[in-house]
Amino acid sequence: MGKFSRRYEIIYDFFMKRALERQEPSGKIDMARLLGVTQGKAQKWEKGQIPIAVDCLSINKKLGFELEWLISGDGPMFRSTETGSEAEPEASPDITELLLENRQLRIELDRLRRVAAQKNFEDVPAHGTTNAAPSLPSEINTEAL
Repeated sequence: MGKFSRRYEIIYDFFMKRALERQEPSGKIDMARLLGVTQGKAQKWEKGQIPIAVDCLSINKKLGFELEWLISGDGPMFRSTETGSEAEPEASPDITELLLENRQLRIELDRLRRVAAQKNFEDVPAHGTTNAAPSLPSEINTEAL
């Protein structure tokens, strides 16, 4: 299954969905905290670096993803429910595709919000300035001009 970045997207989408259902924080930093890793380490996973063994074990234990799938992308995505995992059964390909599309749309929406915020910032005059022509101080005699 190629680079780990694709698996990271699936893991994060699963974490986010579960956190939202539980009304818990659902950001990337929150997932890193749950897994006991730094945000920098999680960002490396997002870029395609495969987690070290201890981190794979944490993902397995905390979120229920199978070790073989985490490392190679092969095999079942989730561990069997017979192990007592709280994780959901393996997602169907259709659900996985929808989750990825949802994530891509969220990324695009965030990008568009940043562009809009930047555009609004550029349209706002600098602090203490207005778009009106500057006025002369009242003590200057304008009749003489």
